[in-house]
Amino acid sequence: MDVLFLSPVVPWPPRSGGRVRSGELLRAVAQRETEYPVRLHVCAVEEPGAAQAEEQGRAQLGALCASWQTFPRSTAPLGLRLTGAKKERWFWSAALAAHLARLRREQGFDLLHLDEPCLLRAARPFVGHTPILAHHHKLDLEYALELPLESSAAQARQVQRVARLERQLVRATRHHVVCCTQDAQRLAARHPGIEVTAVESGVDGERVAPRSEIPRDPLRLLFLGSLDYEPNVRAVLELVGSILPRLHGERPDLRLALVGSRVSSDLRNRVELARGVELVGEVEDVAAEFARAALCLVPLRVGGGTRLKIVEALAAGCPVVSTRVGAEGLELEDGVHLALADSVPDFARVVLELCADPQRAAALAARGRERVLERYAWPPLAERLVSAWRRTVRGGDNAAWYSSSS
Repeated sequence: MDVLFLSPVVPWPPRSGGRVRSGELLRAVAQRETEYPVRLHVCAVEEPGAAQAEEQGRAQLGALCASWQTFPRSTAPLGLRLTGAKKERWFWSAALAAHLARLRREQGFDLLHLDEPCLLRAARPFVGHTPILAHHHKLDLEYALELPLESSAAQARQVQRVARLERQLVRATRHHVVCCTQDAQRLAARHPGIEVTAVESGVDGERVAPRSEIPRDPLRLLFLGSLDYEPNVRAVLELVGSILPRLHGERPDLRLALVGSRVSSDLRNRVELARGVELVGEVEDVAAEFARAALCLVPLRVGGGTRLKIVEALAAGCPVVSTRVGAEGLELEDGVHLALADSVPDFARVVLELCADPQRAAALAARGRERVLERYAWPPLAERLVSAWRRTVRGGDNAAWYSSSS
């Protein structure tokens, strides 16, 4: 099966949830040993200023693929600037769109995997002709609804544009993959008749294995995630502004380490002067950060997304405290594999309890590690994705669905 895999980012280096998810799924698909091989043809949009990292991606993942091409971002055309959702404009590549138009005429594929809805416009030459599976790393409409913009008018405009893109997508294909069963239920409820498969995010147990040679610091709390991603930014601000002061009321010696790429200047300014906060930024060795931390904190308030920080923390043997929204979609039990708390007072209380009882925290992490390695290894998750691809191809209904939905 020849699969054209379209991504708005080069899925390397593994410095964000989306890149880790796409890169690891690509790797696991390419390395399958099966009588149903998949030949991957990757087309990705480049990130400005990241040429060296993306060449590493070509070396790490491109060698596993039948073809690997990247294309520069460019200014979106006027119509897209006036009516498109922010991500459609941000990841637009005229070179990619032209390349896809040529590919449609010159080369056949069994399936087109659209790794984010924002590339639908570039992929339009294939709509109605080639089976398409759309991959939602998160549901963009929920994201737009839950994260207000600077004005109500801007918010309404963005929600309208994202909702229109989602409608266009489900008219183009009935086959979709999401990161959790809750997202599958939300999307199917909005669009009866579509087929939605949940393929959770996984973990490489070797890449983030426990590091016994690194001593765990009982005073170090960790937040990990892309630090320009708005749900993470809001979680950090709540940590620094509300949760950490409560912790310091009883344990003034506790410290918070913020680890992640692309720190926004606004966030930097707001946290650099906070007491007990270290802005670490991007690191090469995530497993070492998990090894040093007493706890990994995940106080997210917005649902959906890859949930990678939790499965990776547990795989590394680091205890986790999360909100229920933060752990949504993961088959992990409160008090067994991790600790869950929602309100600021409850979150702070649970953190203090686990800091005071490191043996209990270690036991949670040990059971959590066992669970995520059993349930969230990449190879079986990749097999589930390939099964969704095969169902899409076998269905043979993409053209009919497109015609009836247009």
